[in-house]
Amino acid sequence: MHILLDADSEKVLADLLGCGHYRSANEVLAEGLRLVKKNLDARESVVAAIRKEIAVGTAQAREGRLRDGDEVFEEIRLRSLAAQGKSSQ
Repeated sequence: MHILLDADSEKVLADLLGCGHYRSANEVLAEGLRLVKKNLDARESVVAAIRKEIAVGTAQAREGRLRDGDEVFEEIRLRSLAAQGKSSQ
């Protein structure tokens, strides 16, 4: 496989090889691909968790289990104030 890099990427690669962090361009590429895969897996986990929460909320809404938004924000505000009071004591 042949890979073309832009000038900035070539400099990063040369710097990584020059300071001894990696022994070859293949090591840099393998590490980069591992990190990309890890990032994508983490993103997929977050998206799955969000979808699950949306499904829960949608089911609650269908059941009529809704709360007034202003009341919810007031509750959050009061909890925040209470937490601030506890942390300053």
